[in-house]
Formats: sequence, structure tokens, C-alpha cells
Amino acid sequence: MESLKFNQKKDNNDTEKESFNINNSILEYSMNRFPFSVNSFPRNYIVSTINNIEDYSALVVKSDFIIIDKNIERLYPLALDIQAYVFRISALENEKNLDTVLRLINKLIDNNISKGSNVIAIGGGIIQDISAAACALFRRGQPFTYLPTTTLGQLDSCVGAKCALNTDKAKNIIGLFSAPKKVIIPLFMISSMPVNEHRAGLSEMLRLCLTASNHALYKYINLLDDVLDSKTINLESYENALRLSLSIKKSVVEFDEYEKDVRRSMNYGHTFGHAIEKLVAFQMPHGLAVLLGIHMSNTFAYYNKIMNETCYLEISEAIEKTLKGINGDFNYLNKLKAENIIEQFKFDKKGDGVSVPLIMIEKPGKMVFYKFNFGSNSQILAKAIQLAIENFVKWTIETK
Repeated sequence: MESLKFNQKKDNNDTEKESFNINNSILEYSMNRFPFSVNSFPRNYIVSTINNIEDYSALVVKSDFIIIDKNIERLYPLALDIQAYVFRISALENEKNLDTVLRLINKLIDNNISKGSNVIAIGGGIIQDISAAACALFRRGQPFTYLPTTTLGQLDSCVGAKCALNTDKAKNIIGLFSAPKKVIIPLFMISSMPVNEHRAGLSEMLRLCLTASNHALYKYINLLDDVLDSKTINLESYENALRLSLSIKKSVVEFDEYEKDVRRSMNYGHTFGHAIEKLVAFQMPHGLAVLLGIHMSNTFAYYNKIMNETCYLEISEAIEKTLKGINGDFNYLNKLKAENIIEQFKFDKKGDGVSVPLIMIEKPGKMVFYKFNFGSNSQILAKAIQLAIENFVKWTIETK
């Protein structure tokens, strides 16, 4: 694919407001500086950052109850004399269920946790899902502070208050809204992210930028070289990436927190992505499944003349750049069958029993909600899915 020429000039006027269109609603965003507030119900919450292990240790030692990813504790050990009860979880999809939530609630009861207690959840999206669900149910709303430790958690899921659990039948089918009282992003932890998990987070950032505008897409591309490798990441550029990604997410969430209309745009790539995750038994990181889902959605939009060729190729190149140097063999994706992916749409929580909305874009900053009816002719969709898989696998090989 011929390389596109992106404007490499630094954008110093990053606080200027920019408008974008979601399903004929006009939203605005500007790059907020930390700390910033997110308007939410029943209370607003502050998003801030910490930069070093000393600030992290000082924060944790003041807690009464800690929910933590076992791997994060291994990388950043808690003090031996910490007074808080520590509830440790393996951050695996098979832990993200009601059984784990009930175990956590029982430990909150055993430790006499009240609404005045300082509860802290430390980890990525799986820890957030489990903690937020338990805290929403316990005492009809236990306040908690969330420290997102993964790229995906920091760039996307920490804002928005969504949490979801899996069953044996479907991913994220049990869900509710449960906002933390505070989000504190430990920037320094990003250097410990594995390559593929880091790219999974960047993939969700790309999704948000595509939601917003061409300008946001170009900002993403301009930042990418500095933030692509978690081991050599430029933290100043990464903080700018956080500001860009979370500012877009904040604008959507504040406009439609409970997903009545425009927030459904955040599911761009997810209907496909969740189906892929289920069919490959979750061996693919969520964000990368969404990235493949975005390419499937774009290919379907291109085949339906919703997206033009120039836009399709430009976004495809951004996807390919995001996969540069990725680890692992993704040839197992070639075994996926389009009809099985389409069949999984019936389990999507956004479906109404007869159809599911497929979120597509005409161009960055202009989204389209396409109603796909179950049982309708799906030949074009199946063709788009198969081509997208072929492209994605090819890009993971070519970019090594």
C-alpha cells in the first residue's frame, strides 16, 4: 500500500474545540489537561495522573481494601506492612463472571467495608469490570477509586462507567453502569505492558480518533512512532495521547452516558470484535479483536459505497501502522468462517432480537448506524469479513 503523507507539524493549538457528527448529533471535544472532571450521574469524577512509584505507594497505603491484578502486584509489590485487605485476581476473561463478583462482595462484607471506606481497584479492564460490578451491587453503590494499569484501561475504558461480565454463552452480556469516585492513571506503569496488549490499547485509541475527525486521526498517526513501543515510550507523547483519546471519550459519555443513542458509536468494531473473541476462545486481546472488527466494518462500508476508496485506504494504513512489530502468529484467524461470526451477532447485547446495529463510518468524524437484520442476505457482509481477515493476517506478517 502506498504510504500516505500525514502532516508531521506539532499541533500547539490543542485546546481548540472541534466538532464531530454521530448519527446526526453534533458533539464537540478539545484536549483537556489533567486533572479534568467527567460529568456523570450520580456524581462527577476526576481523572488525574501520577508519575512514579513513590506516589503510587503513598496512595495505596491509605486504602482499606485493595482489588488488584496478580500480575501488577508481581511487577509493583505492595508494602509488606500494608493494613488493607488485598483481593487478588488473575486478569483473565474466565474470571470476569458473577461467581468472582460474589466472592469479592463476600470479602467486602467480611472486612466491614462501608461507604466511608477507601476501596481501590488496580488493574486493566477486567479488574475494572469485576470491581465496578461488585461495588455497584454492594450497599447499592460502594465508592471506589480506579487505577487503570493497561494501555486500554488508560486510553479508553477508565472513562465512561461501563462494566460488563461474561457467561458461558456470550461475552459482556451482563452489564451495568458504575462510575468510580476517582480515576488515577499511573503513567509509569505503561512501560511494563506486553507488546500485543499495548497495541490492543492503541487500537481503541484509533477507534476513538476515527469517531472524532480526520484531524484526530492525523494526531494519532503523528504520535504513533513515539508511543508504539511500550518499552521505549515517550511519556510526554503518551500523555498527549491520553489527553486526545480521553477527551473524545469524555465528550461522548457526557452527551449520552447511558447509551441511548450516540454512545452506541463507541461499539464501532465491537460487534465483530466480540464475535471474534468468542470464536477464538479469547486467545486474541480484546483491542486487537476490535481493530480487526473495525477493518471488517470499514470493508463492509466500502462495499456498500458508504465509505470511499481514499478513506478506506487511509484508515487501512493506520491499522497496518498500529500492527507494526506485533508479536505472535495470527494465522489461526484464517480458520474463522464469516457465517459463524455473523451467527454470533445474535448474542450481541445491542441486538433487539431481529437485528443488530453495525456501527460504521462514512469518514472520520461522521458515523453511520447500519441496521443488520438477522436472516437477511449476508453475502456482501461475509465477503467483507473474509477479506478483512486476510488483510489483517497479512499485515501482522508484513510489519514484523
